[in-house]
Amino acid sequence: MTIKKNVAPIKVFVAIPNQGNVSCHVAQKLIQMVGESIVNKNFDITLKFSQVTCIDFNRNLLARQFLESDCQWLFMMDDDNPCLKNPLDLIELNKDVIVYPTLMQKTLDNGDPLVIYNIFRRVKDGCWGAITRAGGPALVEVDAGGTGCVLIKRKVIAALEAPFKSKMKRDGTRKYGQDLYFCERAKKKGFKIWTHWDYACQHFKTIDLIEVARMLLRDKYKVKPEVRELVKKI
Repeated sequence: MTIKKNVAPIKVFVAIPNQGNVSCHVAQKLIQMVGESIVNKNFDITLKFSQVTCIDFNRNLLARQFLESDCQWLFMMDDDNPCLKNPLDLIELNKDVIVYPTLMQKTLDNGDPLVIYNIFRRVKDGCWGAITRAGGPALVEVDAGGTGCVLIKRKVIAALEAPFKSKMKRDGTRKYGQDLYFCERAKKKGFKIWTHWDYACQHFKTIDLIEVARMLLRDKYKVKPEVRELVKKI
């Protein structure tokens, strides 16, 4: 990031929603961010941890605390989702919302595991298609992304009542989660959602090695049918 001299530090509200534990990787990233801001005098960081079980409530609580502060930016990073670079570098781009690309595990209808990026294009009403970088610029406008690591301008949060909530069906079940619904509502207000492929995140999850084996053996690798069948039965 370009360091501008004799300019007041930008006030950033750094929020860490968690369930009582924060990974050492997130702690290391926070130390780096705070340390660099002190040395470079470019950011005035307010750091908040919130330990609430319901993630929607947790994010909205932090969003309210952010609005009660005089900070200009909200940066939210989950307890298992650190960015590989300093995520505050992207403040200078002055975008409404930046979602940082993160790999996530999903399960297909047939039970097979799938790893995709949490960056999405709208396919049709109620449906989202995950995308990945296929050449081109690192900074691209998208339709939605996960909010496990996200940078948001103050005016976006101020424009949305209860910014983080899931979209529900009439029967009370969830249509899609608070991150996609946040992006959908922000876009309807005229804000733009961006991602930057050079600022990918780590995502620490506990995963059964059997699931890893299934992913490695499915589709991409040519294996004997009996081996594939054995993996399915394990």
